[in-house]
Amino acid sequence: MFDDSHSVMRLSGKPKRGPGQRRMLTDLRRGETGRLRRLFLPYELASSMRDAGFVPGTLITFVHASPCGSMGVYRVDGTEIALRRELTAALQIERSS
Repeated sequence: MFDDSHSVMRLSGKPKRGPGQRRMLTDLRRGETGRLRRLFLPYELASSMRDAGFVPGTLITFVHASPCGSMGVYRVDGTEIALRRELTAALQIERSS
């Protein structure tokens, strides 16, 4: 017998994360702010991101997404920067109140 009581299909929206799961920059919604905790990136790329202001402890606000959704614009220390979704998925945050 097939038991689908644990199956869940999300047709839209962002995936829900449990309390023990990492929150990534991609989880922010438009207008939300998070505090950068960690960069899960190769050294060279992480160094470039730090040079652009993405250092642990920094507040980052999600401004808006591109029409196709592959990029987002984020505000860091008063500067807006466009980042690819693959890159923001490697930046761990904690939500800021």
